[in-house]
Amino acid sequence: MITTGLSSGIQTARTTWHTEQAVAGHEDRKINLAVFNGEIQYASGERGFYAGVEAIEISDATEPFSGTIVVLLRDGSVSHQAFEGIVTLRSSKRRLSGVGKWEYLTGTGRFCGLRGGGALTWTLEDGEWRAEFTGEEAPE
Repeated sequence: MITTGLSSGIQTARTTWHTEQAVAGHEDRKINLAVFNGEIQYASGERGFYAGVEAIEISDATEPFSGTIVVLLRDGSVSHQAFEGIVTLRSSKRRLSGVGKWEYLTGTGRFCGLRGGGALTWTLEDGEWRAEFTGEEAPE
């Protein structure tokens, strides 16, 4: 296994756009869609920037979420990543948290050929997103 130092760290972001849509025929279900951008501080000390989109299904039973991000490092390396999971706490519309997993999809530069992923935990409060992620990486 190789180690690039790009599989664990902390993401911080700000929601830049958000909408909520009722699901036709299901009064108790809604879909929240959000766009966000921010920074990643990797465990190695390196810093990157990212933007993404996320959808959360709001219902009485469960609140699954999924989305994608694009990461840009200062050297021009780019990674496209996916994430999914469930909301574990909702104390208000503006304060929630969850757990999930993430994975590398594609990449250029230092992300080229990387496969793998791992776990993530996150909180969102008043539009401010913070996630801690850990994982493993392997060459293609």
